[in-house]
Amino acid sequence: MQGLAEIDSVKNDELDEEHDLCAAALHRLSEDLSSAALGSFVSLFERHCDHEEALLEEYLYAPEETRLEEEGGVSLLLNSRTSHFKDHERLIRGAKQELTRLYREESSRVSVSFVNGLLRDFENHANVYDASYADKLAVATTG
Repeated sequence: MQGLAEIDSVKNDELDEEHDLCAAALHRLSEDLSSAALGSFVSLFERHCDHEEALLEEYLYAPEETRLEEEGGVSLLLNSRTSHFKDHERLIRGAKQELTRLYREESSRVSVSFVNGLLRDFENHANVYDASYADKLAVATTG
């Protein structure tokens, strides 16, 4: 099984640390393929997504909504929010479905195929969706 590729910095220390924790949880999962390791990743990733979404709402999306109310127009930034947050939901839903399958089948071993897919999905999410907001969030949070 191929491990995670490098995860790009999002230029926010808290979010980068959370990405590192999620990556470490995925590494543990890839080593032992246990339902406990998958459950640990799900818990970490859900907390990370909640935190990330709150930061993005506060520093990027709410100000952009205000700008649109005042100036009109369209916003690619706000359109990207929908797909970004839906990708969080997709990753979490898929991992929870795998946990449910394991419970139903009374198994404690996650399939290698599922873990490989989750690794690639996490990489893609972090390096595409999250990287797209890095510069804007860094400017917004540092003044």
